[in-house]
Amino acid sequence: MQNIKTIFENKKYLILTITVFAFWIIFTAKLAFLSGRLGWEDESHFWVIVKNCSIAQIFELMKVEGHMMLWYLVVKPFTFLPYPYPMQVINWLFCLGAMIISWRKAPFNCFTKTLILISPVFLQLYPVHARCYSISCFFLFLACAFYKERLNKPYLYFFILFLAANTHIQTFFASTAIGLLFLYDLIKSKRYKETILISLMTILTGIMFIFQFYGVSKPDYENVVQDIVNSTNMVGIFIGSIQIENDWILLSKIISARIFVVVMTLIFATKARAFFVYIFIFFTSIIFFENVYLPRIWHIAFFLVYFVVCYWIFLEERTNLEQERYKNIIKYFNKFVYILLLVQVISLEINLPHDRDFLYNTLIQHEELQQGKLFTDIWPITVSISLPQLNEKGIYIYDMNGRDLSSFEGLMTYYDEEKKKFKSKNIYNYIETDKNNYLITLYDISKNKKYKDIKKKLYLEGIKNGYNYFIYKIF
Repeated sequence: MQNIKTIFENKKYLILTITVFAFWIIFTAKLAFLSGRLGWEDESHFWVIVKNCSIAQIFELMKVEGHMMLWYLVVKPFTFLPYPYPMQVINWLFCLGAMIISWRKAPFNCFTKTLILISPVFLQLYPVHARCYSISCFFLFLACAFYKERLNKPYLYFFILFLAANTHIQTFFASTAIGLLFLYDLIKSKRYKETILISLMTILTGIMFIFQFYGVSKPDYENVVQDIVNSTNMVGIFIGSIQIENDWILLSKIISARIFVVVMTLIFATKARAFFVYIFIFFTSIIFFENVYLPRIWHIAFFLVYFVVCYWIFLEERTNLEQERYKNIIKYFNKFVYILLLVQVISLEINLPHDRDFLYNTLIQHEELQQGKLFTDIWPITVSISLPQLNEKGIYIYDMNGRDLSSFEGLMTYYDEEKKKFKSKNIYNYIETDKNNYLITLYDISKNKKYKDIKKKLYLEGIKNGYNYFIYKIF
């Protein structure tokens, strides 16, 4: 009878697995590949970098991009293929891999696993938004999957953490927390040879990070509006991704954030390791986003990944005795997890926002613009959504100092604290007399004293994302 019951349960598990993953694959593949999207601004910006820069130049750019190298190195060999499919497919495969790891290895029940897979973060954001978040989830979940075997395979475990740390700054925080626990375990078990070697490799990794980000410049956020609320509230804001339309919804999300923080702190405090990882990544992330980098929705969403990691370690650290002793508490905690994830699922938005490519569409419709030389004073990441498609057609855009925004020098432009403050007179040093020259700007420069010395005539104007843009012909 027991064998028959086991076979029946395995069959139900297999049916559930096939159903859930079939839905996930169809839904995410449709959004990623069949929705007609060509990438958001930062996706296109990434492609411009990885397509047009050498490995050495990419390494140099990391100090101003604020990212790690691994995602760039993974996509670099495939940039001979048409934009944007290589980065979309690779990103999607890493997200699928992360979901498979969590489904097979995470100590969660099937209901929890299902809710994680169909949450907005893993169903509509990371598998579709082709950035470094899916590869971060993959290696972070892989580190959790090998958590119990970390002392049996110490070098493999260090390598997984090293790869995870090299994907994104948020994963770097989590990898550091788990890595510190790992070194403590090696010392505690008197594995001194492994401790010394892995400590040396960790120090070398730290030196590499310092060298990589030495001299980092903070981007200019003058024209950037923070997504929802200030970053002190962001931990709970990832509960759902619905648009905030009134103050009551905003208030409810802030209250949810506070409740989430309190409950997680009380629960994880019962297991020292999970609590350490939770506190470490919580506060390092808050400090980072408060002082270094403005968080956007895809950064905020990563707190769900943090929750999964901490919950994973929390469950792995429980003994059978503790499970029996605290079964009532665990039962209520599981219900809290269900509510948290259910709110995520209920908040799912079926339609993803797409950036509309105003420059590409405008330039393609005007042959005279294509044959001219184009300058801009727009922050390059705003322009870069157009660059991959325009470059393929032999159309290039230059900054006010004549630097091609598809080149390494051009990509460094807007982080140069001195040269990013363009001087309008410099544009005359780079115009081509045998071509018509145009200036693309978000400002009506006819009313701007900074451009008073430029002889120009308004050629075209339009609207991008609610902002006016202007194209002037320069004489």
